[in-house]
Amino acid sequence: MELYDCHSRAPDSGNGCRCIAPITRRMGCKRIAGGMGCLLACDLDTVSKLKNRVPELRAERGWSQASLADRLGVSRQTVNAVETERYDPSLPLAFAISRLFEQPIESIF
Repeated sequence: MELYDCHSRAPDSGNGCRCIAPITRRMGCKRIAGGMGCLLACDLDTVSKLKNRVPELRAERGWSQASLADRLGVSRQTVNAVETERYDPSLPLAFAISRLFEQPIESIF
């Protein structure tokens, strides 16, 4: 098991732990709320297999990275960084991606 700080992943879920519950369940993680915040206890094999679906959804529509970037109002480099998981999108960008692909956030990331 590995521990991950999940403060930057989502707004507060109401219990002082800012983790997105569907993502937490999909990863097989357990939330560990503590005095100063929240940690996720995750099986490392599960985490390494979890990839975002942005490249797949973009390819299904026949869009280039530049085309997706134009639709989202960001640079092509930002799209590339999100797709290669070098950058976690901000919540506004994650919601924009979700709306554009007409998918819930938890099914994309």
